[in-house]
Amino acid sequence: MFFPPRRRPDSEAVDSATETLKGSGRSDNVHLRDALALVATWNPELRMQFGGHARAAGLSLHRDDLDIFRASFAKAVAHLLTLSPLENRSWIDGELPADSWSMELAEWIEQQPWGGQMFPEPTFRQAFLVAGIRQMKGGPHLKLTLQDARIGGQGIEMVWFNSMTNRDTLPPFEAGGDIIAADYRLTVNRWNGQRTLQGIIQQAKRFRTRATTRAA
Repeated sequence: MFFPPRRRPDSEAVDSATETLKGSGRSDNVHLRDALALVATWNPELRMQFGGHARAAGLSLHRDDLDIFRASFAKAVAHLLTLSPLENRSWIDGELPADSWSMELAEWIEQQPWGGQMFPEPTFRQAFLVAGIRQMKGGPHLKLTLQDARIGGQGIEMVWFNSMTNRDTLPPFEAGGDIIAADYRLTVNRWNGQRTLQGIIQQAKRFRTRATTRAA
């Protein structure tokens, strides 16, 4: 079964000469495992096994049950779409005070069982002063040093993946003057045996350019 990309779940049944069909699916919106669980609940007679999570799942199904499964899976998807829209929502947890930027918090976040559309990893939003910015080696990614736009002080390193296109020759922001609004996640960066605190920017835009004054 196939659905339009990024609209409804993509799933594929592997055709073979055996009585058991195997398939896998991916989805940006519908919780695939929940959809399969609904099918199994509504049709306990189906000879099926499945596993997975919100965005990917696998299935084995007896060939004779395929038609019932197709109809019931479509019904399950339609039901789940009444609970959650096709558009990918951004769940924002507000600002995170600068004195809470810590390895302890990042490790706690990392250890929690986040998953699914209704229980995503925390994403914070706030205004930052761009204290430093450079393009990373090996791709169109930026590394930024950001400070709280209101109080300055302690800075935090953040990475913004795929933030530059092939047409870009300069980063979109300037260090020392630009104030940006950014959505980000707090993570632990592991590299060469070292562990450091790092933010991962989901999206960002220029909020304003800090006014500069000159002595008369």
